[in-house]
Amino acid sequence: GVFDEPLFVVLVEVTKSLVRNGEMSDYDFAGMLLSLGRLQVHERAIWNLAINVFHPRLLDLSPHVLAMLIWSLQKVKHFPSRFREPALQVVVMRLHEFTIAHLSAICSAFAALDPKELNDRHRTVGARLARLVSQHADALAAWQLTNALLVTVRIGLVDTRLPMTVVHEFLRRPTDFGSHQLSNLLWSLA
Repeated sequence: GVFDEPLFVVLVEVTKSLVRNGEMSDYDFAGMLLSLGRLQVHERAIWNLAINVFHPRLLDLSPHVLAMLIWSLQKVKHFPSRFREPALQVVVMRLHEFTIAHLSAICSAFAALDPKELNDRHRTVGARLARLVSQHADALAAWQLTNALLVTVRIGLVDTRLPMTVVHEFLRRPTDFGSHQLSNLLWSLA
């Protein structure tokens, strides 16, 4: 197929060269990783390169790059705790810089973790997402509402205002909710 070994060998070498020469921005590199994550590409060399490049500079990364990076690494299961925990600390430290979209992506990554790996920092991030979504619910699309509800429930947050807020929005505009949103809503409330 398209994703055969020769492609990855060249991709890793070209990426290394661009990163080393300062010709690839954080945003472009994170965007590439996001695409690979969506494609479920498990080429470890690429993910190790990403961790080596970003780990020393976690504090300097923009919220957008951090969110893309955390989501991508979780998607392909190359998210070692030696990187995950410092990344999480940075997110908590700079929590107010992150938008609903950033927090949803980050919490989606958390939701894929084993529940035994979740801690108070994960729940702090989830609680911030639940609060923001509750505050801005009437301006959000149905998929944003149900996705936020689903990921916060999956990381163990069930005592927020969010479930009632999403139900209220569903009753207010039921035709906005498609089958996928309804499925997520019901799963979250079960």
